[in-house]
Amino acid sequence: MDDVIDVLSDSATLGKPAGSDIAQGKRTLMIIHAMQQPDGPVKERLMAVLGKGEEVSEAALSDGLAALAELGSVDYAREKAEAFHAQAHACLDRLPENPALKALRELTDFQLARLH
Repeated sequence: MDDVIDVLSDSATLGKPAGSDIAQGKRTLMIIHAMQQPDGPVKERLMAVLGKGEEVSEAALSDGLAALAELGSVDYAREKAEAFHAQAHACLDRLPENPALKALRELTDFQLARLH
């Protein structure tokens, strides 16, 4: 979920430049998904900034983030996060109620809320 937040949030909210994971070349779920997409101009825009570090301009990084969204990778990662959230709650629902269980539910809800 943090990887999606890195792409969707602004620098002020993150405390670091938005898209810094991409600039650093981190192989997030979104990047793995994007790499599996057919080659073309949109994918090339992403590849132009992937792993370039501090050399990449803010405008180029913004374009790379847009390409990541155009490839469907942001939506893919968000859908996976929502599915894992539902799966976590289904597992928690099988446990007896107690304060720790409530805290775990709140934690998973908080993580998902950060995406929206």
